[in-house]
Amino acid sequence: MVRLRRLWRPDLPAFWMALVFNGLSSLVTALAHSMDPASSLRLMLAGLALVNVAAGAFWTHRLWLQTKP
Repeated sequence: MVRLRRLWRPDLPAFWMALVFNGLSSLVTALAHSMDPASSLRLMLAGLALVNVAAGAFWTHRLWLQTKP
């Protein structure tokens, strides 16, 4: 439970950045599945979703480091 409290820190900007990037990744993935785009657009959306996942992981890691006990 202490580990989860370290990540739930709405007072830190890293928390909001991680939340936004992970939410964007989910949104782009949902759009790619619902739209059924052409293969080139699907590849671009997949790349954008992966970049958002990487950015979300980066900000989650920064948040984890900022809240060391």
